[in-house]
Amino acid sequence: MAALKIHDYLKKRDLLNNPELPQAEAKKWADACLDAGLIHDAFEFYKKAGNMEGLEKILKFAEEEGDFFLVDCALKALNRNYTTGEWLKLAQKAEKLNKYLFASQAYKMAGKDDEVARLMFLNVH
Repeated sequence: MAALKIHDYLKKRDLLNNPELPQAEAKKWADACLDAGLIHDAFEFYKKAGNMEGLEKILKFAEEEGDFFLVDCALKALNRNYTTGEWLKLAQKAEKLNKYLFASQAYKMAGKDDEVARLMFLNVH
């Protein structure tokens, strides 16, 4: 079998916009993108495939990276919500990784406006 051309942006765009793309094909592309470290592309293909296991992998990766926006996208695709405690854990992870925008967004979701203000103050000074 020929290797997938995972770096061909136009090919990926066409596949993702194809309403008749078989789920198995979308998953194959997702796995190849994930293996190549193309996390956002992998997310899009797992979502297209409706592959919950793959979306869970993306969610775990995003949590480890403190990536608020990818966590938010994965949660929506999984039709899940975070608890306040989970948002706080993500915020603290993002802050530890110096990802202050991600941290402030996660603190906001946790209802911790004082932490959002603290981070805004840090970024100004």
